[in-house]
Amino acid sequence: MITTALTVVGQPGITDWLTAVGTVAVALVAVGVALFAEWRASVRVQAERSRSDQVLADERARSDQVLADERAAADKRLKSQQEHSDRQFHAAQTRSQETEQYTEAYAVQVTVGEITTTPEPPNEYGDPGPLDRRREALPWPGCSPPPEAAPNVRL
Repeated sequence: MITTALTVVGQPGITDWLTAVGTVAVALVAVGVALFAEWRASVRVQAERSRSDQVLADERARSDQVLADERAAADKRLKSQQEHSDRQFHAAQTRSQETEQYTEAYAVQVTVGEITTTPEPPNEYGDPGPLDRRREALPWPGCSPPPEAAPNVRL
């Protein structure tokens, strides 16, 4: 058996032209749809980026505000603690000074005496003068008081 193929070559008709135009039109529409979809996706991504940037900026601002509030509260607590410590220190220091003053005040023995403001010149023979008459009552007549006796103090 022998088979033969017969090819008929003819002039292109209207159907061939319509098929070609339809194919090109479908290709153009496909490219247009792809470009439109890409444009819409880029607009959507750009809007999402803008929104996420705004959300991030809001979160940072809120975080900065919280941090500033925490710092202010910590500074206030520290200042309060320092003032309290200063008050305690000054109270303890005052109590210590008062205790020391009372201790020194009770340690002082007060004696009655008299001090003159105008000194009398000493006697050239070593007699202290009229300020110390107790020395004359010494059992040894003619003894003079020691030279370190202060001539201005009356006892």
